Amino acid sequence: MKTKLQYHCTMAGATAFLIFGLLICSNVIAKSDNAKRASPVIGVVQPASAFEDICDCYFNTDCAVAGGQEYCNLFICDVAGKLDGVCFPGPEPGGGSGIDPLDLPLAASSVGDYFKAFLLTVRSPDGVPTPEAVDVIRQAQESRLSIEDHLAVQAIFTNILDRLVGFDLVYAPRQNCGAAGKFPAYRGVRGKSVEALLHTVGVAVTEAITSNDPRLIAQPIRTFWRNYPEYHPNHSGRCYPHGHDDYPYDTPANCQIEEIQAVLRAHLPVQVPKRSQ
Repeated sequence: MKTKLQYHCTMAGATAFLIFGLLICSNVIAKSDNAKRASPVIGVVQPASAFEDICDCYFNTDCAVAGGQEYCNLFICDVAGKLDGVCFPGPEPGGGSGIDPLDLPLAASSVGDYFKAFLLTVRSPDGVPTPEAVDVIRQAQESRLSIEDHLAVQAIFTNILDRLVGFDLVYAPRQNCGAAGKFPAYRGVRGKSVEALLHTVGVAVTEAITSNDPRLIAQPIRTFWRNYPEYHPNHSGRCYPHGHDDYPYDTPANCQIEEIQAVLRAHLPVQVPKRSQ
């Protein structure tokens, strides 16, 4: 089985932000004064044919979930019809994988920065990252996380964002490079509802990462849907029914809770149950 870093770097060093998001390439990593730390910088994108995997999932339910730690990791494979993700196994109990437990506050801060940058993008008149958003993006890039944890942070953000605003995202061309060149643009609903969704989930996700507890995202999502029951992306999306019989959830809220919790469980440190005294 591929390691987490190898799993994301299926394009000769490019990360899960290949399709949309920030591009980090392993051949241009800037080394810091700490040999175990590095700040990602902009690199060169590889051609689309470099993908090693054919997509095999659309929902998490398409994956053979083992212990609740497998999810459909998007945009790192060659699309096969509707399928646009690869089942990601996540860490094994006691295996020591997942984000470094000591780095959870840094990882949470970086995910929070990406959400802030996207919220600024949603508020911009043309739906593209503003100069202020680019500054926030760079701040997240410069966090002193290990490269593997940067990749996990980006996978968390991209996968959660898709579950929230769906096809209202505008995926950047694969050839784009730059601080915001791979960051998603937005073509969807404007106003309080989508901003409340992004803010609510962004805060909840940072708290869940800091606490290493994916369950913390459930209540904020339910609260959002009580306050904004009519919200729907302009262009539908994965967690919004759009005419397919295979939609496996009864509501968008339950889809988001179950899918996002699985994303977090797959990347957070495994909590090994304590033995009874």
